[in-house]
Amino acid sequence: MNPSHHVDFYDVGYRFIRQHWGQGFATEAARASVDYGFEVLQAPVLYAIADIQNEASRAVLAKVGMRHMGVFDHEGVRTAWLEAKRPPLDKG
Repeated sequence: MNPSHHVDFYDVGYRFIRQHWGQGFATEAARASVDYGFEVLQAPVLYAIADIQNEASRAVLAKVGMRHMGVFDHEGVRTAWLEAKRPPLDKG
């Protein structure tokens, strides 16, 4: 997996200091970012990266619909590459 061919893409991300971990803020921020990306920006696809060892962050990204697509080396760190495609419009 080498995401280097991706340019000008929307990247879902968040960072919190340790005292705010485990309180649902990351999920809330990621969900708001995904919703904004698809509903307001009308992006066809969104991406995210996370240190492969950061299981909590990868779980948050999976919870908001991001799919693990592969692993690559980012500045010497094994990093997960994730994506989410905009869901089809509901015609009902």
